[in-house]
Amino acid sequence: MTIKQALDWGQQQLLTKQPTSYQLDAELLLAHCLNQTRVFILSHSEIELSEEQQPDYERLINLRQEHWPVAYLLGQQEFYGLNFTVNQEVLIPRPETELIVDSILATKEKIDSQTTIIDIGTGSGCIIIALAKHLANLTPHFIGTDISQTALAVAETNAQAHQQNIKFLAGSLLEPILQQPELITNDLIITANLPYLDKDWETSLQFPDSAGLQYEPTVALTDQADGLKYYRQLAEQIQDLLILRPEMTIKLYCEFNEGQSLGLQAIFAQQTVTIVKDLAGLDRLAIIQY
Repeated sequence: MTIKQALDWGQQQLLTKQPTSYQLDAELLLAHCLNQTRVFILSHSEIELSEEQQPDYERLINLRQEHWPVAYLLGQQEFYGLNFTVNQEVLIPRPETELIVDSILATKEKIDSQTTIIDIGTGSGCIIIALAKHLANLTPHFIGTDISQTALAVAETNAQAHQQNIKFLAGSLLEPILQQPELITNDLIITANLPYLDKDWETSLQFPDSAGLQYEPTVALTDQADGLKYYRQLAEQIQDLLILRPEMTIKLYCEFNEGQSLGLQAIFAQQTVTIVKDLAGLDRLAIIQY
């Protein structure tokens, strides 16, 4: 089987299962099997696959037919121009989450060595690592927390791969910081892309574009309630932190789902809340100033 034949076969297999991405998916999976770039396979259509490569490619196509996310099949996902190792222990980084990084970098003139940036529910570490990469010359302190030790192991791997010095702590939301408040400075930036799908999230699995959610860690997707439970808990923990460190200034960046902006504004009603839309024109990010 040549590269062209493999691509034709793979795209045909995926056409009805992944109608919006079947061509790209087949190309990415074949390039992965050949350990080559997409440009290479598209410009070398006559090359024959080896006896090992063909069954490997067929296996990946079959898994993709079952809606396995391409990122898990490749073992990596790009975020903010950087490649991150991902597996089923962590949520796959989404393009819309780059809005958090964009918004913080837009105010980098206010960040210095007296600033601590904490990424709550860090997962793969993509947010905090992207920030560390772009703010290194300003020398703030970087911390990532997650309730999952296996997720933190992935984040550590990614931080090492990108040569970033980040402290990762195990615990729920801000609990590790409340236990060790001496770790942070008085100028605090918090990022939080918490599980915001509600208890009915599984109804979305019937659609091809979201069926892959079934393979991602449920604990990173949903609070099994209204989608805002963890933001309420985070708001309470921030108040506890301010009791310990009343001199602190805190700026919180929260990603949320469509239709949750009013609920999120109600949680932080005593603070100044700015809602930012994503590229699709949907309310996506809340910036809360304490």
